[in-house]
Amino acid sequence: MADNRCICCGEIIPEGMIACPNCLVVSKKKDELPLGMMLSPYEQGEWDMFNLITSVNYGKQYYFLESNGMVYSRESHKYMTREEAYEEYLKGWEH
Repeated sequence: MADNRCICCGEIIPEGMIACPNCLVVSKKKDELPLGMMLSPYEQGEWDMFNLITSVNYGKQYYFLESNGMVYSRESHKYMTREEAYEEYLKGWEH
């Protein structure tokens, strides 16, 4: 039987967990998601479509998804959640 391993550091973990307690504590302290836990396939598709639309609109990539799950916006020059990035972009269309 194969050992369950932490997706962040590779340590052996109890069955049913995906990250070891140490990595979960570190990720909560840094307000980050453990590596590999960023987006579900649905969320990834949603992000890819948003990134495509905004890149076409602005002529270059304007929103950058970081490994900690936050998005950097060239529009407001700050980090935000994906939902805040979606809202920021849509507010630009309200005229």
